[in-house]
Amino acid sequence: MIRIGDLTLNDENVAVHERRDADPDLPARTIRISGSVGDAGSVAELESRLDNVACAALGGGTDPVALSLRPGRRLSARLLRFDREVHRTAREAVFTALFTSDQALEEADADTELSWSISAWGAALTLEYPGTVAAPARIQFTAVAATLNPAFDDGTRRLVYSGGMSAGQVLVIDGATRHVTLNGTDVTALAAGEYPQLAAGPNTLRFYDDFDSAHQGTAIVRWHAQWW
Repeated sequence: MIRIGDLTLNDENVAVHERRDADPDLPARTIRISGSVGDAGSVAELESRLDNVACAALGGGTDPVALSLRPGRRLSARLLRFDREVHRTAREAVFTALFTSDQALEEADADTELSWSISAWGAALTLEYPGTVAAPARIQFTAVAATLNPAFDDGTRRLVYSGGMSAGQVLVIDGATRHVTLNGTDVTALAAGEYPQLAAGPNTLRFYDDFDSAHQGTAIVRWHAQWW
């Protein structure tokens, strides 16, 4: 279903045309949404339905409006033009809303989150990333027992926290903000390496720590998918 702001449109009555521009002087995207508002018992009802579409497309007037052109994805855009046409005798009405967006990427409506039980050195988590643009991972690791120098990698990049953790302490490696915290305290200065990322398709994250550590904990891996 196509969404303009909080308004959901019927796919059977709507067509979408998108244009991507690489010219930096032009908006990244131009989006045209056109369609009909369906059968109605009166002209007044047709006009009311067109009013609802126009209000949704305008948003706050000057603020961008959220568009969803594919399930689970969204982007922000501004209305450039809105055309409406009512065929009074046939009781039909159509509209065209033209939007521009400086947002080159679509993003997921919500974060995706996976739980990971870690019980061995080199423990692996395999996951499927649906986006087409690499996304930074956020890894929240809770130690079950004493852990020294915990590290996470994606097969190419590895980030190591050079320090110890007691049972119950929580280490958060946030690739989006490029910060590391331990029980809420910033310990980024004690981290070395590269933040793990997720690429399109299958991914494998791995956990490492010192050989004398417990190799045990639980983790929550979170990411926000993006598409070209």
